[in-house]
Amino acid sequence: MSTFSNRLRKCRDIKKQGDDKWTQAFVAQLVNITRGSYTSYENGSKNPPYDVLIKLADLYDVDIDFLLGRKNMPKGKYIYNSDLLNKINRVLWELPEKDQKKIYKFIKLFFYDE
Repeated sequence: MSTFSNRLRKCRDIKKQGDDKWTQAFVAQLVNITRGSYTSYENGSKNPPYDVLIKLADLYDVDIDFLLGRKNMPKGKYIYNSDLLNKINRVLWELPEKDQKKIYKFIKLFFYDE
């Protein structure tokens, strides 16, 4: 699986924790595509066109660079970039989602300006 498909699935899983309606069919409806198309994006067998990629990033409130694996933090403007931040990001994604949210809020205080 690609970084994109993994991150897309993680974004939906995080939304689903707060609300069970966040199924693949629900997301597909929100971005005006078929459920089959969305499923193929999550399983890595197909990449979305640019307009759908933009809609997905907006829906999940993340940067496109984050979805594509070019950035490790979901959103924000870097004020400080270091090897330490990259190491923290790698560890962050290996933790359970509930812990990721707590740590992300803490990290934003030091590394991001929103």
